[in-house]
Amino acid sequence: MKISSHLKVLQRTYCTLYPLLRARPTLIQLPLRYKIWINKHTPPEWIYGEQEDLMNVELAKSLDTLKQGEKAAFLIVDLREESERDMMDLPKYTKNKVLIPRVNIPLEDLQMGYYPDKLPKDKYLILVCNQGLKSGRAADFLKRQGYYIKILIGGIETLDNLVDLQFGSGGYF
Repeated sequence: MKISSHLKVLQRTYCTLYPLLRARPTLIQLPLRYKIWINKHTPPEWIYGEQEDLMNVELAKSLDTLKQGEKAAFLIVDLREESERDMMDLPKYTKNKVLIPRVNIPLEDLQMGYYPDKLPKDKYLILVCNQGLKSGRAADFLKRQGYYIKILIGGIETLDNLVDLQFGSGGYF
């Protein structure tokens, strides 16, 4: 991929970005584990983590094949605050009326350690927030604790584009 004039990369510990959106460029340094996707028609889009840590269509397929009484290989972790969940909650059931394995743990509670009994280490944790920003921070934290992590790209706002959702108390995929 051709590096745009918007970006200068140092081959050290950090990737350095000089945004051209301001009159005086500001130096921003991020750890190299961040991938930077550049579209010459829009500002850079930031995606946290490695590509194998990110998912969207995989989640839709996993939920579609989930069967009654079957143990899921994943747990959805909703990192949003209660007020955010009130605006748009995750569905509780698939269209086959199978309960979706999920738990609500706000990011702040997660970082304070109020979660050990809720998160299994033998399943993938699929992190979900509004747009994916909280998920990136939580992924870094949980990986250091030994959890297997996947991040829903773009957060709950992308679910609309993936599957046919009906939100509310009995929502389904």
